[in-house]
Amino acid sequence: MLRKRLLFGLIIMFCLSLSILLADSIPLQVMYDNAGPGQGYDKLIILQPPQTYTGGFTQNVQSVCIQGNGAIIDIQDGTILVDGYEKVLDFDHCVFYSSTNNYCYILYLNDASGNIFNNTFYGFLNNQPESIALKFEECINDTSYIINNIFTGFEKVVYFYTLSYGAYMDGIDLYIENNLAWENLDDPWNGYGTYIGWGGWTGLPMPFIPITGNSELIEDPMFIYPDSLNFELTESSPCVDYGIEVGFSYNGNAPDIGALESPYNAFWGTKISGIITGELTTENSPYIIIDDITIPASDTLCIRPGVYIKINYQKVIDVEGKLNISGTESDSVYITNNSAYDIYWGNIIFRENSDDSSIIKHCTVEYGSYSWNFYGTISCLNDSITIIDNKFSKVGIIFCGSGNHSLIKNNIFWANTSFTGRCAVYCDSFSIPLIKENEFDGTYLYIRAANPFIYSNLFYGNNELPAQQWWIIRLIDQSDAIIQNNYLGNTHGGILINKSSANIVNNKIIDCDQGASFQHESNGYVYNNTLYNCSNFGVISSSGSCVHAVNNIIWSDTTMFDALRISGDAILLAEYNDLCTYFPGTGNIFEDPLFVDPTNFDLHLHENSPCINTGTPDTTGLNLPPYDLDGNPRIYGDRIDMGAYEWQGYAVDGWDQLIKQFYIRIILIHLASQQQFLF
Repeated sequence: MLRKRLLFGLIIMFCLSLSILLADSIPLQVMYDNAGPGQGYDKLIILQPPQTYTGGFTQNVQSVCIQGNGAIIDIQDGTILVDGYEKVLDFDHCVFYSSTNNYCYILYLNDASGNIFNNTFYGFLNNQPESIALKFEECINDTSYIINNIFTGFEKVVYFYTLSYGAYMDGIDLYIENNLAWENLDDPWNGYGTYIGWGGWTGLPMPFIPITGNSELIEDPMFIYPDSLNFELTESSPCVDYGIEVGFSYNGNAPDIGALESPYNAFWGTKISGIITGELTTENSPYIIIDDITIPASDTLCIRPGVYIKINYQKVIDVEGKLNISGTESDSVYITNNSAYDIYWGNIIFRENSDDSSIIKHCTVEYGSYSWNFYGTISCLNDSITIIDNKFSKVGIIFCGSGNHSLIKNNIFWANTSFTGRCAVYCDSFSIPLIKENEFDGTYLYIRAANPFIYSNLFYGNNELPAQQWWIIRLIDQSDAIIQNNYLGNTHGGILINKSSANIVNNKIIDCDQGASFQHESNGYVYNNTLYNCSNFGVISSSGSCVHAVNNIIWSDTTMFDALRISGDAILLAEYNDLCTYFPGTGNIFEDPLFVDPTNFDLHLHENSPCINTGTPDTTGLNLPPYDLDGNPRIYGDRIDMGAYEWQGYAVDGWDQLIKQFYIRIILIHLASQQQFLF
């Protein structure tokens, strides 16, 4: 009797299997119901192309794996549903599409998770994006890994939802890298609609930046013929050899992205990590830093002109020896992140005993870490390095550690973001860097207990947005700085001196709400500056501060509340200034300074200006520089003039050259940002 029952059961299973094999498609639910345990899973589902599978299923066991082997799953109006704490659904090498309208292909609920590797998700229906590829709802305790997948033609690719405020603010619990997204509908951040998050207490779902985000692509995957469900890759596809190893066999140099491994090879870069010395040249460029690299003590790494470097999320170049980045004006080195998204790599850290002759020259740097302490994009913890002729965009700070006296010269620091006001250079305690002839667009200096020389720089903010309430130069905690021959404009505040001292000479401050503010027992000298259209005040001394203001022009053709202001028990000694509002002091005048062309910010003095030869008759002890803001002799004739520009006996033609160059540069930068590379 037992043998008859076993035989009958085998016949039934054989007939079922035969019917499945003869069918045009097989319900995925049937495959799930008939799957047994394997490879450590409660159910192991192995699909076999060219067989097509349809629909979804609801997982009722703890762990499931689908090995797709390139088979097509027509999800139709179904969903693969995984619901419950510690439930796991892993799947790889599956091709998902839907021949009918569908809301969501795969749904993870209530702390379910999975490894989603090397799949192709195709969402178009009648040439229109449809549905959600992957949705995670209240999955906040276990991390899902989404790697080496192709997503194209969806309303939302990955949608993460939670009502847990803390979990949402701490970071979305998904690990996403080496995926490609293309022609997906949601695009609220200019291409960043691929990954959508929603804390249920907020308004609308918003895009989030994937983490780690390494090697993410936003471009055409170049399928052979997707309309006929042929999702094989063409030879020129960006997906060829672009994946990372996750345990499956592959052709070529690396795994392909997507479900179908191609026979083609491609070179996307030389991957490096660990100890690196010698040279990086264009022959093996681009270089992809996949993990931290170290330049050992007494060794050197030279990065030659034209080299392109991509760095993975939060990875570091650790310099214990010497780093020489030596681009040229016509062929710079380019350092950026390794993603199509705004993710940030780590830092270039010059350790305390690293070589002081390290140099970074003619290098374009993007997406370096933005953080305080010694984890800026470039962290100078040693005595000195040279940072000249570089372009920094979407980037964090240059950090000058204790005692550091680096040269930071002729660089461009561009915020390149709707929210400007980011710190570009942080001078920490006892550092004494020379910050000279740089251009700061929407960025600022932060000086803490340091002694920098800030000379001949151009600072330009964005005062049109209410959020842009920041100071261009900030001195705090017993700092002592020389601020000379700089241009500062179009922002909330020019120079903030808090519990510090400053010597402010020959500067031009335009269209700032507040010019220079001395607070909390600060002290300083403000000599021969020109402040124009500062709507609130020009210079203020408050909270026990002591300020000496001599030979300045502080004027406005619009409303200015106070040219000079004193508050509380502070001291403000003002002499030989031209002021638009009254303030007592020897030699102060209150007459139109007669600038050459104030409408266009040409603040040179007209030949009839009352500021000519009306500065202090005795400059002894002022320690004035020998030249004015234009580089002309500081005193022409018998007596010094008021303001940053000295009358030279003839009309000076137009803007000074620094300002001309600055505006030309800004125009070029913004035009270049529309191209593939920033600079």
